[in-house]
Amino acid sequence: MAYLFTLIDLYLKLGTFNPITSFALVGLVALLQNILNLFIFLIFARILMSWIATSGYHPIGAVIEQLTEPLIGPIRRVLPPMAGFDFSPMILLLIIYFISNSLYYWIIPLI
Repeated sequence: MAYLFTLIDLYLKLGTFNPITSFALVGLVALLQNILNLFIFLIFARILMSWIATSGYHPIGAVIEQLTEPLIGPIRRVLPPMAGFDFSPMILLLIIYFISNSLYYWIIPLI
């Protein structure tokens, strides 16, 4: 992420990218978009598994929980479950969509 901001800072100072920097930035933005899409998929899978598999342990569910809990946990501490509903995955999805759209609409046009 720091590399992305360094490239953007370089662009703002110089006013243009050379082709290598441009390709690197496009690749980095595409990688970040794919990672965000993976987390969206994992969060939806976690939500569906919480509805369907209420009792029992499944190894895939444990992996999904281990991957998403570092992102959902801080939101859950700020916004605890209300009336039995956990809104932290929905808040995280909104944050991820905001970041993804920001990359698409603000960073890509600079390239």
